[in-house]
Amino acid sequence: MLAKLHHMECAEVRLIAESFYKYADKDEHVDPTVFPQFLASALSVDDVDDLPPHVQCQAYLASKSATGEFNMMGFLSWYQLNMFSLAKITASPKHRSSDGLVKRLATEFNMSLSQVYALKSKFDLYDLDKTGEIKACHFEEMLKSMMGISPSAPLPADRLKKFWAEIDRNPCGSLGRIDFEDFAKWYSKYFSDGDSFAAEAFYSSFNPTTLGRKCVRSSKSTSRTAKTSGFLPSMSVA
Repeated sequence: MLAKLHHMECAEVRLIAESFYKYADKDEHVDPTVFPQFLASALSVDDVDDLPPHVQCQAYLASKSATGEFNMMGFLSWYQLNMFSLAKITASPKHRSSDGLVKRLATEFNMSLSQVYALKSKFDLYDLDKTGEIKACHFEEMLKSMMGISPSAPLPADRLKKFWAEIDRNPCGSLGRIDFEDFAKWYSKYFSDGDSFAAEAFYSSFNPTTLGRKCVRSSKSTSRTAKTSGFLPSMSVA
């Protein structure tokens, strides 16, 4: 309900709610003295000192009700209005270093930078413990979000199982998790033709003819890249 009301991802609202209950007292109030810690947790920032003072101030004022108590609706409205600027301000060194990965994968999988950046942002939302990997249950949630369908809507279990098995090449070693590079490789195999991830693309991905055309186009594109760059496909760089 809150995610739909504020046009946010369920994973974003869940992270904020978890941060709230972590720092709220027994009366569900967030004391001003711990508000910076709550904000850092809600924004996935490792150190409170990395949050600019003006961001802390704006967030606090937006979250303060007329009675002086914490107002979750006010905070969510502030977050939704500022989410894009917050992404730049709060990006950790780890996240900033992902630029190189995005550029390399865009070249390797013949995808636009904007497409891979959007894909990485979506993936990071479901990397709830910030390990750089996501679990199978979050993979399903992410697909539903990308397809624009309700979180409660079912997806064919056999197809989800097949897709997960294709990505998770080392289930024992990774403890049932996948990283972004493996996900991007899988995504490029099925869905990189357009800028959106529609339900039609998900269901047509099991059509051998459709998949065959994608593989042919990918092969031709790789050949052109190799000829123009002078490198073997596996050695191309961004």
